[in-house]
Amino acid sequence: MRRFLIILLLTTILLSGCKEKYPESSESLSDLPEVMAAQEWLLRIDNADFAESWEQASELLQNAVTCTEWIMIMESLRKSNPAIENRTLKEVTLTSFLEAAPEGDYRIIEFRGESGNEEVVETITMQLSGGVWKVAGYLLR
Repeated sequence: MRRFLIILLLTTILLSGCKEKYPESSESLSDLPEVMAAQEWLLRIDNADFAESWEQASELLQNAVTCTEWIMIMESLRKSNPAIENRTLKEVTLTSFLEAAPEGDYRIIEFRGESGNEEVVETITMQLSGGVWKVAGYLLR
């Protein structure tokens, strides 16, 4: 449980940097490579392939939590929110600075969906690493 709170805190800190909304007029947000990478990663989460989701995540996330801890955290999260349906992209935010993270290219992507009778929000922090967008943080609320 302590490790879960650390991950939640890390994600909250990561999301607290300077941000600006992605200019929607430049192209369809769902066609952005970082959004497509986030959606592919979410499929792993939806399929309960938590080990693979950790393997595909950025070093920032991997250094914060071991694969075994990640699996336990995700199993706990998905126990209370087993299936997320009607997931829709709500916004993409650009930033180059996230507190407690190295300077770089980051995108904060927000999806909304339903779990049971409740609306849920998934916030994914993507980090550009070696020319590839990888998940650096995940928050489900």
